[in-house]
Amino acid sequence: MREEIRKRAASRVLDDESPLVVVEGLGIQRSCIYNCLNQHRRWGEVGLETEPIPGRPIYLVLDGQPVHRPGKVRDFAAAAITKSDPIKTGIQGFSYDIRTAILPLSFAFNTQLLLIGIGNGFELLLVISSAVIAMLLFVVDGSAAQ
Repeated sequence: MREEIRKRAASRVLDDESPLVVVEGLGIQRSCIYNCLNQHRRWGEVGLETEPIPGRPIYLVLDGQPVHRPGKVRDFAAAAITKSDPIKTGIQGFSYDIRTAILPLSFAFNTQLLLIGIGNGFELLLVISSAVIAMLLFVVDGSAAQ
């Protein structure tokens, strides 16, 4: 559904028009109007905008300056809540995503973490202690050193 239709549908329902009348008038499915309303409640007008096409640069204007949109509305929403730079917030979120993606791979490539092939108690203690230290280092980011 096009961005203009989503915005028009949401504004008509928010102006106390029945969703069923809006659905019939615009020729859209009933579930679409409720999805639009949920997006509008959650994100406001920004939630009804279309996501950018990959490879096509889209620029937003924040404080009078054109800013490249990093791709997701969640970065701007998080930046608005914390009153910080959207680009830095997006990079920080990406670093958390990468950590979350890498963590399960450590179990796949190190079977001792699954307690496979451990011969004695010393090896068990060594594996557990090194895993705890690695997890603590994994969680600490650069802000702790500042």
